[in-house]
Amino acid sequence: MRASRRLADRHSPEDRSRETLRSEIRARLPALCGPVRILAEGALGAEAPIDLLAVTPEGRLVLVLVGEADRDLELVGLALAQRAWIERRRRDLAQLVPGVRADLAPRVVLLATQLRFATRLALESLAELAGMDLVCAQVLRPAGSAAVELVLEPPPSESAAEPADASEPPATPRSRFRSRLTDADLGLGSDETA
Repeated sequence: MRASRRLADRHSPEDRSRETLRSEIRARLPALCGPVRILAEGALGAEAPIDLLAVTPEGRLVLVLVGEADRDLELVGLALAQRAWIERRRRDLAQLVPGVRADLAPRVVLLATQLRFATRLALESLAELAGMDLVCAQVLRPAGSAAVELVLEPPPSESAAEPADASEPPATPRSRFRSRLTDADLGLGSDETA
């Protein structure tokens, strides 16, 4: 009895709430990225745990990372680190785990209670520059509900608004900086207007 109590005492309330959250996310994960088979939960990756490590039916590894409140931008860096960590082990995992294919790049699923503007910009760059297969969703707990909801965010490349009519050139962006200076104050001619 004492041994089991000591083991139970090792888990803080935060650990138990994270385990509960993982369990709820596990049940809703197929709605975000299709059917998956969970391989590990809370596995130590690049100096931090990977909340869920899964594999799709076609053999693609899926890393699920859950960000804490107000740490969504930090989650972007963690995603890069965990993806690099799993990339180095992909061939080994393909040999050890049935169904994992070494030739398929991993998918990263990022979940956070909020995705601020700076985080969205970072995710857009990540998708464009690194070519990362990325799925983002917000974790919401509606008032009066014990269960969480996962609200899919549009892919970063689709989050930028496109011009309504492709035949019309987009409007020239205007600076939000307001100095109240005119072109004449700056000594600019008509061909040099700001």
